[in-house]
Amino acid sequence: MTQSLQSEVERRKLAEMFQFRPYQTANKLANSLAVPDVHWISLLPAMEGLIVPSKFYGIAAAGRPTIAVTDPAGEIAELVSRNQCGAVVTPGDGCALAQAIRDFKADRPRLEQMGRNARALLDRSLRKKIALDHWEQLLQRACTMEVKAWADKIVHHL
Repeated sequence: MTQSLQSEVERRKLAEMFQFRPYQTANKLANSLAVPDVHWISLLPAMEGLIVPSKFYGIAAAGRPTIAVTDPAGEIAELVSRNQCGAVVTPGDGCALAQAIRDFKADRPRLEQMGRNARALLDRSLRKKIALDHWEQLLQRACTMEVKAWADKIVHHL
């Protein structure tokens, strides 16, 4: 996929607008995520609900917007739309993808605001402490439900 995309970029003489980079080690990741003006994430609709492109969170941490090429009803699309931190494009809709790129290029202040919105999303909702607190609450509720169900069974057998 990457090779065919690179070939198409070269064929169309767009190389100055794109950079293709190999896998980045963790110690270089923050710097490399801060380089592009906007990131592109794709997820096949059939994979929705099975995986979440975790790179979205690194991109948001770097304060960059995302073009999410995925099911518009999916988790990442919902985050991007609700928090105004990028654009959502339905897979296969090349015209919409091209328009999203043109729109971002034409409106630098909007692009920058979407990057700030992405970072604010993390700071507001997805920090480690908040996530751990949510997990703790979920586990406590699950344990409470399990104990109640167990107690109900004992009472039922008496």
